[in-house]
Amino acid sequence: TAGRLRGEPMKLIGIEPLAKQEIAHHMLLFGCEAPASSAKVWECHMVSPCGRGEATGVSHGEQVMYGWGKDAPGMHLPEGAGFSIGPRTGIRTAVLQVHYQIVRPEGDQTGVRLKMTRAPQPRGAGMMMWASGFTVPPRQPSHLVPNECCYTGFQPLSGFAFRVHAHALGRRIWMERDSVTTPGDPQLLVEQDPQQPQGFYPVSKGLRFLPGDNLRVTCDFNSSDRDKETHAGSGSKNEMCNMYMMVTSEVPYFMTCGNSQPSVSLAGPGGMHPDTTLTPELPSRWQPPPGLSAGVQAEHLLGQVSGADAGTETDTVWVLHRGQRNWDQNTFVSAVDHHVADETPIPEAAVLQLDKDTGKVLRAWGAGMLVMPHSIAVNQATGDVWVTDVGLHQALKFDSHGKLLASIGQKLQPGHDDDHLCKPTAVAFTRAGDVLVADGYCNSRVMHYTAEGQLVGKYQLRNGEMNIPHGLVVDHCEGRLHVADREAGAVHQFDLLQHPPTGNGGDSSMDTSGGARRLLQTDAGRGAAAVQHQADTWDVRQHGLPYGITAGPYGSILALCWDRDADTVALVLLDAHHQRGEVARVWAVEGVQAPHDLTLTAAPLAVTGAGERALAVYIAETRGSGSSLRKFILLPEGLSLEEQPGIDGSAVVSVAAPKVAVSPGSAVAATTAANAATATAAAASTTSSMVTQEQKQQQQSEMQTEEQTKQTEEKAAGATQPVVSAVAKPFLEEEEAS
Repeated sequence: TAGRLRGEPMKLIGIEPLAKQEIAHHMLLFGCEAPASSAKVWECHMVSPCGRGEATGVSHGEQVMYGWGKDAPGMHLPEGAGFSIGPRTGIRTAVLQVHYQIVRPEGDQTGVRLKMTRAPQPRGAGMMMWASGFTVPPRQPSHLVPNECCYTGFQPLSGFAFRVHAHALGRRIWMERDSVTTPGDPQLLVEQDPQQPQGFYPVSKGLRFLPGDNLRVTCDFNSSDRDKETHAGSGSKNEMCNMYMMVTSEVPYFMTCGNSQPSVSLAGPGGMHPDTTLTPELPSRWQPPPGLSAGVQAEHLLGQVSGADAGTETDTVWVLHRGQRNWDQNTFVSAVDHHVADETPIPEAAVLQLDKDTGKVLRAWGAGMLVMPHSIAVNQATGDVWVTDVGLHQALKFDSHGKLLASIGQKLQPGHDDDHLCKPTAVAFTRAGDVLVADGYCNSRVMHYTAEGQLVGKYQLRNGEMNIPHGLVVDHCEGRLHVADREAGAVHQFDLLQHPPTGNGGDSSMDTSGGARRLLQTDAGRGAAAVQHQADTWDVRQHGLPYGITAGPYGSILALCWDRDADTVALVLLDAHHQRGEVARVWAVEGVQAPHDLTLTAAPLAVTGAGERALAVYIAETRGSGSSLRKFILLPEGLSLEEQPGIDGSAVVSVAAPKVAVSPGSAVAATTAANAATATAAAASTTSSMVTQEQKQQQQSEMQTEEQTKQTEEKAAGATQPVVSAVAKPFLEEEEAS
């Protein structure tokens, strides 16, 4: 059953099946931009139930939101999470696909009841689905069907619940995660017998997925009683090998893994929607520390802001600034002598951790430790914070409280050999913990070290040196390194160097003076180091020079480009997985001077309310005075920052499949009236989420009148679509508050 979700964005927070196993084999609820057919009923078989969107004319794939089989129970999403549906989201139509066991009985009301709320939820629900095409040979007590894909997002995901699906031959379905440190020793995450009720089961608390996680689903089939091959298909005599992992994150993520090939949509839910505008955040909401030239007294004042990165905590962003020290023509001895002229450490706390919504300082450290800080990078797997310092000629590793743990390069000593760095600009990490350092203003190379400090190799161009590698992004799933070659106006793509895993300590030397570890290269490692040349390049010179790059949704790259001659700034989207070498989208950035770095997080919940969480872009400025960390919101079409959507309230919608005869084992989908899935929800009072008894009676009367009118119209038209009942309820009534 399909229904256009009109009116306003809402969050889907619960699903109740209205089905019996003896009638329906299984059901799937899809989220689409538009249905595949305008008919009330259509035979969908194995074809996608989703069609092309009205605005874009493009299909962004099918997003599975729920699955049911074998009399499984309903599902309630965790507190604070829900599927974003309706206008200004990637899901504007819900399609229910029913696979029947038998010819549909007269008066059948198979369907689902959806519980939705207008109340904003901080986390969006998403789904990772695995499905395979395969053949099971006869007379086999065990036949394994593996299917693996990599998580291509830019943010951590939290696993919530999972569901498996197979037909009569399925015996066990499980998911493993490849170890990033011990190849061949995968971690078992979940498993289930597909002959049990096929609902969603909770996962272990704390199940977390990071970008680059390689996830493998395997199905075990027993065909001992069959004398013919069994093929994958929708019929009850066919087989399926499916797993659904429901996840939550600030920005929703959906992926389909088919025969070890991931399918995602950059313009779909949680992606970079084509109709967004880049708008400055409201100054009443975003108040980072003021700049030094602001003439105000404050505990923290920002100097040149040279770096920014999202924290491992989803509600923070890290900032690197230079205090009262500016980089100018007198910072270094000369153009050929790269020693810093003033070796005195900056007295201010140069590293700040901010609340990403308000800009409030949560943590500050680094006073007396840095000379000319350049960039900051947070290792999402470990929480460690890395800083490059072009004056110290080092890359420094700290814990989140500012304790120095390790360093790469020789302090205050620039050099061109494998033991030295020269004005390093940026740091990035692989999932195995390897460290990549852009080196930098003098050496124009990228160095690759193991987590223990052994040099793996370096990245260089085929025909000459890079002209200041200034930013790094690792694509963990594709095994690629992206480098912003600033003065060349290009973003290069390299294949990551591979190396065997090393144990703790490796072959590197250590300097433990001051409690820190200095990573040095040994002769053995140096002799084995390799050189990797770039494979692809994006030319972005028409938009400016790429000062910074950061990872975006679904494997994309965002580049911060500055045309110094025209003094214009642009945010450039590169679709690294599907449009290599081509620019996918460009936004003009207004009011920013001397941009230097950027990072990406979810926008404040107040921006979109119950709708899909928007994205926030933070841009670090290094202007001579008055520098700041600027914040912008990628706003969906039709939304302004002055709007404050999200009214407490909830609705329950009961949707049943229309009356239609279908063959046993086949699938059917149908479309209800345009507004069928939109229910009137009770508005909360100003003091409580409860409504008065008088309000309840008025709402029920209005709902009954609407329902009677609708039924009369349908009867007059001879409609065969199901009756849709919608009962208004206050959000979180006492009996359902648990």
